[in-house]
Amino acid sequence: RICVIIKGRSKGYHQMLAEIIDKDRGWLLALAYKFTRNHHEAEDLVSEITIKALRFEHRFDGKSPRAWLKTMMRNTFINHYRRNTFRARRENRPPLQSVVQPPVESKYTELHKALNDVREPFGTVLKLHYFNELTYREISLMTGRPLGTVLSRMHRGKHLLKEHLLKEHLSCTTLTL
Repeated sequence: RICVIIKGRSKGYHQMLAEIIDKDRGWLLALAYKFTRNHHEAEDLVSEITIKALRFEHRFDGKSPRAWLKTMMRNTFINHYRRNTFRARRENRPPLQSVVQPPVESKYTELHKALNDVREPFGTVLKLHYFNELTYREISLMTGRPLGTVLSRMHRGKHLLKEHLLKEHLSCTTLTL
């Protein structure tokens, strides 16, 4: 049974919310499992939502507790997912000096040569995206440029690369840019 007393809160309202959470614990676990696909993570998510619900009970309007709990769970899961995927990508990223260097052994040597001929800053953005598999947002954070600028440079860089490849008489039909 969940029975946490938070300083400064009404015990009656707090107790009512704790009873609702206790009663709907099975539903919360099922919902958390749909998000996480892992029983242990689902239990952690339900525990975190329970603490948040009791901590932020003053924000609850009293009308629809399930909808309120579901919204908190969804937002918490999304925030954890974003934080963990961004952190994992950042930890797996190569050192900054080698970020824009294409792999040494590559099947696409003509493409590497063509990319080196694309003028800056368009070539850098293309290399970061295709060789280092960074998202546009990560490129934006890394270069310190707005996301719109990164998207614009990607678009312009693709066209410059295509023009260069066509000039060199290489087949662009097998390349997916």
